[in-house]
Amino acid sequence: MGAASIKQSSKVHPTNTQDPVTEQHVQDVNLIWVGALLNNSNEVIMRENLQTVNHYVQLIPDIDAFRAHLPEEKAEKIFVVINGTLAKDFIDKFHDNSLIDSIFIFDNHPTSESQEVYEGLQLSFVKVASFTEFNAMKLHIATSIKELLQQTVAFGMFDDKQKLARDLNRDAASFLWFQMLLDVLKGIPQENKEKRIMLDMCRRIYHDNSKEMKLIREFDKDYKSTTAVWWYTRECFLYRLVNKALRQEDIRFLQVYRFFIVDLCNQLEQEHRKRVENDSDDKDKIIDLYRGQQMTKAEKDKLKSNLNSLISTNGFFSTSQNIETAITFAKRRGTGRSDIVPVVFHIKAKSNLESVIFADIANLGAMPGEAEYLFSIGAVFHIDEIKHDSEERIWRVTMTATDKGAKSRKEYIEKTKLDMEETSEDVLFGRLLIDMSQYEDAESYYQSMLSTISSNHVDHAAIYHNLGRAKGYKGDLNGAQESFLLALRDRQHIDEKHPNVARTLNSIGIIYGEQGKYTKAMNTFKDALEIQELYSSSLNGSNKPQKRSISLNMAITYSNMGWVYYLCGEFEKAKKAHCKALDIRKQYLTDEHPLIADYYSSIGSIEHAQGLYKEALANYTTSLNMRRKTLPQNHPSIANSYQLLGELGHDNGKYDKALAQYKIVEEMRIASFGVDHSSLASIYKSIGSVHLDCGQYQTALDNYNHALSICKKTLSEMHPAFGDCYHMLGMVFERQEKYDMALQSYSKSRDNFSKVLPKNHPMIAKVVSSIGNVQMRQMKYAQAIRMYEDVLKMQEECLSNTQHHPDIVLTLNNFGVVYSMMRDFQQSETYFTKALDICNRCFASDHPTKARIFHNMGDMYKAMSHLEKAHANFIQAFNIRENTLSDDHLSTADTCYKLGWVCSELRDFNDALFYFNKCLGIYQSVGAQRMSVIDDRDVKRVTTSIRLVKRELEIE
Repeated sequence: MGAASIKQSSKVHPTNTQDPVTEQHVQDVNLIWVGALLNNSNEVIMRENLQTVNHYVQLIPDIDAFRAHLPEEKAEKIFVVINGTLAKDFIDKFHDNSLIDSIFIFDNHPTSESQEVYEGLQLSFVKVASFTEFNAMKLHIATSIKELLQQTVAFGMFDDKQKLARDLNRDAASFLWFQMLLDVLKGIPQENKEKRIMLDMCRRIYHDNSKEMKLIREFDKDYKSTTAVWWYTRECFLYRLVNKALRQEDIRFLQVYRFFIVDLCNQLEQEHRKRVENDSDDKDKIIDLYRGQQMTKAEKDKLKSNLNSLISTNGFFSTSQNIETAITFAKRRGTGRSDIVPVVFHIKAKSNLESVIFADIANLGAMPGEAEYLFSIGAVFHIDEIKHDSEERIWRVTMTATDKGAKSRKEYIEKTKLDMEETSEDVLFGRLLIDMSQYEDAESYYQSMLSTISSNHVDHAAIYHNLGRAKGYKGDLNGAQESFLLALRDRQHIDEKHPNVARTLNSIGIIYGEQGKYTKAMNTFKDALEIQELYSSSLNGSNKPQKRSISLNMAITYSNMGWVYYLCGEFEKAKKAHCKALDIRKQYLTDEHPLIADYYSSIGSIEHAQGLYKEALANYTTSLNMRRKTLPQNHPSIANSYQLLGELGHDNGKYDKALAQYKIVEEMRIASFGVDHSSLASIYKSIGSVHLDCGQYQTALDNYNHALSICKKTLSEMHPAFGDCYHMLGMVFERQEKYDMALQSYSKSRDNFSKVLPKNHPMIAKVVSSIGNVQMRQMKYAQAIRMYEDVLKMQEECLSNTQHHPDIVLTLNNFGVVYSMMRDFQQSETYFTKALDICNRCFASDHPTKARIFHNMGDMYKAMSHLEKAHANFIQAFNIRENTLSDDHLSTADTCYKLGWVCSELRDFNDALFYFNKCLGIYQSVGAQRMSVIDDRDVKRVTTSIRLVKRELEIE
């Protein structure tokens, strides 16, 4: 297709312009050239040429290389210039990629045929434009990038329901974080070197960009605090770097740029105060301001769903007094794109607001004459109305600037104080980073704080405590334990019996529980409870706020104890501990408070484990309904409720319902965190497990690999989530009878777990058990037995206080199966009997695990030719599966076939026909729903059996 002056023979290697340290921060927009370079050009010249448009440039030789180097989610938007010869193929493959904002076809000598193709692509694909003049294309790209950056603004939402929640959702945490950001930045001691540190970073980022380096030198020479607005509004490095750091809530870079950010905020505040003083005679004066921008449909829908809530801008917010300017700006980019909608904000702002700072910068900016008002960091608005203007074809959002953000911040601080937690805003600021799931940033922030304060500073223990929380959430259990122990040391040094000591002990206990050190965890919780009870008894009747606080903290301890009892399989003790927590909470909280909902969720989990599925469903549903009433939309606790309901449906064999619940969780987490958050790995593993049990192995693999890819992007390789992914991948390979691949995955899983967890941790035991299962399938029975012996030893060490844990049941069952295969039926029967004995102590009478054991015992007696005993055990398995699983569960079909065979051997052909027909009916039902993959050999086997039985009964 034409392109006569394009240097087709030029070999282009994938290149970029950044070193690894600064790359992720700079690339708010990626400009990527795909294909051969221009004639008489080389990589250096081309890169310098394109850098006059956008600093971050990549040169990619072809489509395959583009796919391999496609940036991950951290790259906000991509602009692609594609060689005309590659255009159609590229657009077909990548047009719908959400990261790609625009595609520019360049062909400086198109033929009439190729020009017709380009015009067709522009009509068919809204992101596409074509050019024959290089400079014209550069100008268009530069304008598009500028408009994109001006329109890119993030919001944080705050719903009044959030006030009840102990754990903030991400939006609320982000909202409060920006309310505190400026004070935190101002509170960091300003030193003479701050400007140098900022400019050194800028030079490192733009070292190969002569245009920006010239501006950096100019800034270094001429900048004064009174010119902060002028520099911010100038087209240069500052606008992009500062706004990117604010938009991504990147505290590390915000600390680097705080020198300039504080100056800019101070100048805006000075102008704001001048206006307030000038308008003192008109205290009710309202200033009408407007902002036009493009938003995705998802962003617009999020605004609609938060009508009458508070919204905070994550950065500086530019507005105009001219509504026509706003409307024009809203329509300027891509109005024909189906994924983008134009939005005009109408903001009503009282002139004398105290905490919302905004100023007229028409005479301060680099572009004088523009009627621009700039809002400072953390401006808060109330969303009054959202409606569609069909005449203008825009969405109109009416908002009122409000000081309620400062009130929400104050209430949050008072609430944490009431809960006997941190009151220092510097410490709370880092806690909000944790609530925002920015664990690395929180860890870096607290480490920075520790480096600037003395060991006897009032916040020293609190910083270590929250540093432990950040490390724990990112999976660094050993690092978390170390930090918590340092916090404990500091707090015990001040007062061994202070409630804060109990709080840190609770955190240490949780780490022990995660490590599988259940005895240590329980003892630590008991130590915490002893301190809390002693403190509570010391309070007199008039100190009601502290009595309430210490009591609610005791409830947390009881709940933690219930969690450890649950992990140990001590289900009745777990229920009692949670009931104690509930009794305390009912004294101080409303009937539908989120902490009351937590109780029903915990009890539901215990009943789920016991096989009391109807009771578990009722409690899960009660918890979900409470959370939906009292928590903001998409709160993590609501998502967790849906995930628990999905797991219950999965265990019941109701796969379609399970997948429907998991889909809700996926959508909620994407709405809250984006497509690559670590919490999504969990849901993709759950979805994969449903497809695994349905025999849909490729779909299961796809989901497990998706989970693994998210872990690689978001977590340290030492995180146990990696081991879990490898274990699940191994389970698919095992089912596919790809035993070598299964063992390789199990080995990876075991290696991962062994690096971060104690040697007898339950997760390691499960992997070793899976290795034994593969060896049993390979008929390497002696090796399998050695594995199961190792597993049982681990479980007995880890669960030293209880010998009737569900995990032990499964290990004893495995022993029974392998000895049965070895025809050592005496040993097999002994192990099955032990397994059933434990089942009777920890499970409901019709738990599916009991059905599995009865079924395996039926197989054992069948192999022994003890048909009556085989029949009795298969009947037990059938009755349990009929009562607890879905009507078309394949496990029931398997038992029905075995019963039919035994009945046939016993010459009871009527019963044999009944069970064979039931088996076939399940296969047909499942096949019709296409939920599970049915092996044709199984269908043929049962139809043959039905034909033979009918012959015996002389039925045609």
